[in-house]
Parts: sequence; structure tokens; C-alpha cells
Amino acid sequence: GNQERMGPEYAFGLQVGSQLDDQVLIIKYAFGGKSLEVDYRPPSSGGTVGPYYTDMIARVNQVLGDIGSFFPGYNGQGHEVAGFGWHQGWNDLDQPTPDYEANLVNLINDVRAEFSEPEMPVVVAITGQANGRAATVLQAQLNVGNPILHPEFAGSVTSVDTRPFDYGTLLGGSSEGFHWNWNCESYFNMGQSMGQAMLALQPPLVVESAFEAWASDPEQGLTAGVNDGPMDDPEKDGIVNLLEFALDGDPLASDPD
Repeated sequence: GNQERMGPEYAFGLQVGSQLDDQVLIIKYAFGGKSLEVDYRPPSSGGTVGPYYTDMIARVNQVLGDIGSFFPGYNGQGHEVAGFGWHQGWNDLDQPTPDYEANLVNLINDVRAEFSEPEMPVVVAITGQANGRAATVLQAQLNVGNPILHPEFAGSVTSVDTRPFDYGTLLGGSSEGFHWNWNCESYFNMGQSMGQAMLALQPPLVVESAFEAWASDPEQGLTAGVNDGPMDDPEKDGIVNLLEFALDGDPLASDPD
């Protein structure tokens, strides 16, 4: 793309990359002038499946099938499809929009099914540019992230209100209204907010203590939930596991000394 342009992925990557120990790969698939009603139409909506939906899935599978070619830091350690971000909507103003909410619900469900991730976190950045001119689409995007209206998505889908990031022509490079007036600050703030929302949807990080790592090591021979607790004493020598760990002892060998 144009090297003088950016999308929300830049700040999104900075946000999630600074908070996760794992490497983060963002697969961006973006084209202007495309609608959800036609171009990205998901299979569950019936009718002709959108060619950009089909190509999006194919492109993601292409990257995941050969990650090392696209991501030089990858060392074959496996991967997880950890989230899906959606920012679109302007072009549905020119299409019949009453079905936008249903189409977006179908899109989320179909993408999850494609990658066998039924609870995959999804962040929808609403089309809040031009002072929210796309009111029908905007409301549909907000509705999908509302757990009262869509309890099936509670805790796994959220909507980001982007209207505060429309600075008009004051900071932008154009006055066209759409594309956020080419304002990189708008895209940066949007991406950062999407990243924060995506992190909030991720499962809580479980940090294993040094003792837990020791007790779960097969070399110790302990059985999870049976004799691997810190106060368990499998060999009944009066030295509990926590002390065995601290003294570098063998939890299954009696050593009262």
C-alpha cells in the first residue's frame, strides 16, 4: 500500500505486543470501497458468498500455512488464532443496510467456525467517521458488542466507539469525510483502543510459580491433584514438598536427615 498511509494495525500491534510475552502476528486484509452486504457477505447470510470474504479466509490460511515466509522471527513453535478485528461500514450506506447487524453476527460466527475457535475474541471498531454519518451501520456495530442484545457474545465480542477520534479536517490531509480525512492520529487512537479491548477479552494470564513448575516436572514423579501440593508428604518422611523443593530434595525418596 501507500507508504504515507497507515491503518489501525500499527497502534494495535504496539498495544498488544507490549503486554503479551508471545510473539504477535497481525494478518491485515483491507480494501477500500467494499461492503458487508455484498463484498464480505458471509456464508451464513445466504445468497452469494462475498468474494472478499472467501479471499480473506484464503489469505489468512495462506499465511498460517507458511508463517516463516511472512514472519521471519517465527521458529516453528506453533500458533493460535487469538482474535479478529473488524473496521468497516461506510460502503454499506450505499447498500441495503437493515441486515447489517445480522450479517455482522453471521460474519463473526462464520470466521470463528473457519478457524475452529468458537469463542475467539472479536473487536469491532465502529464506523464513527464524519460525525457518525453512517448511523444505521454504526448502531448495528454497537449492538453486536452489547451483551444485553447479544448475550451469546458476552465476554467475547466488544465494540469500540471511534467517534471521539474524528477530528474533522483540522488535523487530516483531506476533506473527503471518509478514510478519517487521512488523519494518522485517528487511526492510531482507534488501533490503540482496539488493542486495549482485545487484551481485555483474552483469557486471564496464569503465572506458574517456581514451586508449581517444580511439582509438575515429570522428573519429580508427583501426581497432579494427588500428592503435588506444597504441604503434601508423599514418602512420609516429615519433609513436605515445599521443603523438598527448597532443599533440592527428592519428594519420593525418604530422607529424614
